[in-house]
Amino acid sequence: MDVRKLVAKELTAWVRKESDLKGFELVKDFVLDHQNFGDSGLMTPTFKLKRNEAKKYYLDKLQAMYSGVSSVNV
Repeated sequence: MDVRKLVAKELTAWVRKESDLKGFELVKDFVLDHQNFGDSGLMTPTFKLKRNEAKKYYLDKLQAMYSGVSSVNV
């Protein structure tokens, strides 16, 4: 089974069990990245996210998620 599908299934089951969220409030898509922010240069020395750099780094993945290309069907 695909790791993203497994994580999505477990996340959805856990959120529905632990919360009273509506369907539109649930996570629809996400990206699993093997690099942490510190290794990719997306964190400051004080462990704050460099938002502009993070946006540039993940822009193609964000656009794919919003266009529905990378959707995970649970």
